[in-house]
Amino acid sequence: MPYLYLVFSAIFIASSGILATFFNNKTKSYKNTTSFYYVFLSASMFLSWLLYYIFNFSFDLRVLPYSILFFVFFSGTFIFELRAIQSGPTSLTSLMLQFSLIAVTLYGIIVKWPNAKFSLLVVIGLILVVISVTLCLHEGKSNKGLKITKKWLVFATLLLISNAGSAIIQKEQQIRFDGQHGSMLMTVACFFFFIYSLIMYIRSDKSEFKNNGKVSVFPIIAGVFNFGLNFLVILLAQQTLISPSVVYPVIAVGGLMCTMLFASLIFKERLAWWQWIGIAVGITAVTILNI
Repeated sequence: MPYLYLVFSAIFIASSGILATFFNNKTKSYKNTTSFYYVFLSASMFLSWLLYYIFNFSFDLRVLPYSILFFVFFSGTFIFELRAIQSGPTSLTSLMLQFSLIAVTLYGIIVKWPNAKFSLLVVIGLILVVISVTLCLHEGKSNKGLKITKKWLVFATLLLISNAGSAIIQKEQQIRFDGQHGSMLMTVACFFFFIYSLIMYIRSDKSEFKNNGKVSVFPIIAGVFNFGLNFLVILLAQQTLISPSVVYPVIAVGGLMCTMLFASLIFKERLAWWQWIGIAVGITAVTILNI
């Protein structure tokens, strides 16, 4: 069953990105759509977790600091990703986002998470994951002229820290509370994220709200998929069959491969030869990590 969780985690993380792409394609002619997207995304996530929490109620006041920390890192991921994209190369920003899950794996090995194994095969697998992600996100000649500024470097680094931090907090909470109160962690964190997104939306330009209202289905569904992703990641954090050294790299490279294949088949985006090699290397990496 944990392997099924892992497969669906990769699908869910890819689906969130695909839905964001659909949203962007539908709103190209509109301005100030980011706050609109986040408020519907966060509302969907919060309601999904609240519904689950009602039927899986648990409470421990000691979980609250974890929820607040998760909210800080989680919201930071969205904020710094947008800032990094605005100030530098999109492909390299995506690269940093994917590498953040590799950072989670290394953190788990260093602090000796339960079953976080370190071996030659893990090292080879992680190296292949880095190669795979780099090849998949490399845009060739289209990257020429895009400068890596100090501003981008700061935002990209904060993006890596934020995304890695949210995954680490989630895992640490599950370890310290023996796999309990995961629904409380996420419900409280998503509530804070919704309030933050709502404030940002209220302060934004809402002159095109009626037009944007037609595409609200995309962030709503993305929120449900995000709930599914975090729900499965929590389940994966509770089990001992699959090592954390496998979980996070597989989600990273698996989600990226699903996204690229979907873009090729549905959006008719043509993949370069090195990107196909990247997918093949990714499959090899996943195989090695699971040995």
